[in-house]
Amino acid sequence: MSQTFYSHGKLLLSGEYLVLDGVSALAVPCAFGQKLRVQNTELGLLQWKAFSDKNNCWGDFSFSLEDINKPFQQSPKNTQEQLLQILSVAKKLNPDFLKTSLGVQVETHLEFPQDWGLGSSSTLIHNIASWAVVNPYELLKKTMEGSGYDIACASVKTPILYRRDPLGFEPKIEVKTLAPFITDQLVFVHLNQKQKSSSGIAHYKAQKEKHPGLFKSSFPKIEALSKEMSACSDMDRFLEIMKQHELLLSELLEIPRVQSIHFSDFKGQIKSLGAWGGDFVMAGSKEVSLAELKTYFKDRGFHTVLSYSQMVCTS
Repeated sequence: MSQTFYSHGKLLLSGEYLVLDGVSALAVPCAFGQKLRVQNTELGLLQWKAFSDKNNCWGDFSFSLEDINKPFQQSPKNTQEQLLQILSVAKKLNPDFLKTSLGVQVETHLEFPQDWGLGSSSTLIHNIASWAVVNPYELLKKTMEGSGYDIACASVKTPILYRRDPLGFEPKIEVKTLAPFITDQLVFVHLNQKQKSSSGIAHYKAQKEKHPGLFKSSFPKIEALSKEMSACSDMDRFLEIMKQHELLLSELLEIPRVQSIHFSDFKGQIKSLGAWGGDFVMAGSKEVSLAELKTYFKDRGFHTVLSYSQMVCTS
C-alpha cells in the first residue's frame, strides 16, 4: 500500500515576527509545496530519500523502526537527527503510528528551491503530521520554534488571517480574499540570499527585551494594519499599508527598510516578507505595468520575480 501527502509552501505578507506574540498576520499559501510518498516494505527499516525541485537526491537516510520508538533526547545536530526527532515525537503523540509496520520507504519531493524560504521544514512537519495522524501544531511546538502560520498555510488554498494560540494547538484562522485589481499589481522578488528564520527571531526577541514599551505599543498598530490589508479594496491604501508596516518594523528591529537599501528609485512600495534581510520581498506599484515591474528588478540582478498568480495558490 502507498500513500501520498501534500503541503503548500507559505509567505507572510504582514505581521512578521509579531505573529509570535499573538498579533494577527496575513499569510498566503504558495503554488509550490512538498510531496511525501510512503510505500510499505518488509525490510524492518524506515528508508528516507529527499529530492530537490530539480529531482536531485540531497538526503538519503535510514532508521530502524526501533530508533523511532525511542524518545529523542538530544538537540538535533544535523538533518538526519532532526528528521529522527520529528518521527520520534510523532510516534510519541500517536503510539499507533507505524505500530504494525514491517518497514517503509519514504520519498519527499520539493517543488521550490530550498533557498527560497517557502517552508521546506513546515511542509515536512505538516506532511509527517498528516501521515502520523497527529496535531501538526503540537508536532511543530515539540520539534521546532515558530508561530505555526506556515503550518496553517500548508493545508489551505486561500489567503488567511492567522492568530497564534499561545496556550494550545488551535489557532484562529480566518479565510480571506484579496482583491484581484490589487494582486494583479504585485510581484514577489527573491533577494538572492537565504535568511535564517532562527537568527531573525533571536534578533527580534533581543530587541523586544531592549525596548519592551515600544514593542507593546506596536502590537495593536500591526494588528490593525494586518486586518486592513486583508480587506483592502484600494491600491493606493494597500501601498500605504505596506509602507507603514515597513516603517514600524524598521523602528522595532533597528534595521533599514529593504527599499531604502536596494531600491530607492522604485516607483511604488516594497515590503519584506518573513525574516528581514533575505528570501522574498513583495513589490507593488500603480505607476508601472507588471511587465515593467519584472524588468525593473531583473535589470538590477534580481532574476527570480514572480507575479501573484505565479506564486500564490489560487485554487
